[in-house]
Amino acid sequence: VPTAEVMPGDLMLVRPGSKIPTDGVVEEGESEIDESMVTGESLPVAKSAGSEVIGASVNTTGTLRVRATKVGADTALAQIVALVQEAQNSKAPGQRLADRAAFWLVLVALIGGTATFLAWWLAGASVAQAILFAITVVVITCPDALGLATPTAIMVGTGLGAKRGVLFKNATALETSARIDTVILDKTGTLTKGEPEVTDFIAHGIGEDELLALVAAVERESEHPLAGAVVNYAVARGVPSLDAGSFRNVPGHGTGATV
Repeated sequence: VPTAEVMPGDLMLVRPGSKIPTDGVVEEGESEIDESMVTGESLPVAKSAGSEVIGASVNTTGTLRVRATKVGADTALAQIVALVQEAQNSKAPGQRLADRAAFWLVLVALIGGTATFLAWWLAGASVAQAILFAITVVVITCPDALGLATPTAIMVGTGLGAKRGVLFKNATALETSARIDTVILDKTGTLTKGEPEVTDFIAHGIGEDELLALVAAVERESEHPLAGAVVNYAVARGVPSLDAGSFRNVPGHGTGATV
């Protein structure tokens, strides 16, 4: 069923690796959702029955049955798109100043063109020649670039910001950001690469390589991003690769296997 045909109240089956078609609430199943595109969180978020999910986020591990609650323009992703469009269409203080300056400069250009026409016509030039000189003066003095440069810069700036995950509420915010000298972050994880890495570990009562080999054998069977970080660390250290059996994954708690 195409996403455009999904209606509020429809029950959707979301398999591992699939994108969630629209905003909704989980009715059955447990999984972890990659919401980095919307929230910036680098790690997937655990979801179970009753949890809200965001359209266009990615289901990573388990199968979910989701009841659609918002579709079309009401979804979180659609509101983000509308916010970017609103920012591109808004006017910054600099643009309003440029518009006022352009108005007066256009008026000056028209007055100058009229004066040029009258001067050449009274000097004995033909009407066609006087009009040619008048149009030349108007074209040269008309500040067309002044009226186009500012909105073009705002449109390009907000567009590039959106591609990099930065959303500007309006053009004023974009212009004001040039004077920012301090940035305060209210949470962690939003500025990372989204690629967890093992930096160090402590082994107690067992050799480091032996412990790492056992843990990596279990984590190879898991799809969790932290599991991938452990496996990559083990490979980089060159520890032996062991086989694991009877693997089981307990959402929200961890994994287990027989090595």
